[in-house]
Amino acid sequence: MTSIIGIKTNVGIESIIVGSDTQEVVYERDGENPSAKREEISKIITGSNWIISYAGNNNTDGFYRFTRFLKGDKRYLKEGETPDLLIKSAVENYVRYGKKFQGPHFRRVADSNADVMKEKNDTDELNIYLLAVYFDTRLNGLWYIDELGNLVEPKDQRELNKTEKDFDYICMGSGGEDMEKYIEQSVFEGEINTREIDIKEAVKMVFASLRKANKDPLTGFLKDIAIINKNGVERYGDIIKNKLIKAEREAEEEITSRYINS
Repeated sequence: MTSIIGIKTNVGIESIIVGSDTQEVVYERDGENPSAKREEISKIITGSNWIISYAGNNNTDGFYRFTRFLKGDKRYLKEGETPDLLIKSAVENYVRYGKKFQGPHFRRVADSNADVMKEKNDTDELNIYLLAVYFDTRLNGLWYIDELGNLVEPKDQRELNKTEKDFDYICMGSGGEDMEKYIEQSVFEGEINTREIDIKEAVKMVFASLRKANKDPLTGFLKDIAIINKNGVERYGDIIKNKLIKAEREAEEEITSRYINS
């Protein structure tokens, strides 16, 4: 499982900040004895105009094919298809028709989860997604994609039934409830001005929310962050990882230096 958060700014440069942990539990079989191990992987996939992050079982053939499609693997694309075109089409379906659109907004997500269901026969194994796009001033925004491939606006997606969202954000995954509680409490206590969510404030909120999700045993410590706006997509996962590696080495040197003459 995982912890994913997306926040849309409402002042300054119109942007969406997406953050996730990077831990995944991978199950392996050795004869009749299944075993699990934890791995650090990125749960954010990006294109030039979009960001997608996911939660659910990533050890299925259906999910594998979908992520290969997102990464532009031609083996999983029909002639004339590109990830950009299909994602833009899904957003168009929502922007033009909203809930009145007949069928799933994002057909490829629905097909992927149909394959997962055939493979696992368990609705708990299905994947959900967070989608952030900026194609132009009309086609941009933040959505939750449900198991059936429908795009859902942030105000209609809640981990907690009592949540009242005063700005656009989405929390999902095993740590989603903890993150949503943290944001709601921060708004209630006046620590967040819901009318002044700029990039700086949104980034701070993403980091703080993911830290709150760390108490979830299935959420990893290392973070991945991506930002999208009219200038394109910027990823910061490697910067975060390298900073942590450097800090760990400096701590090691500081500790060992105290015992040089011991």
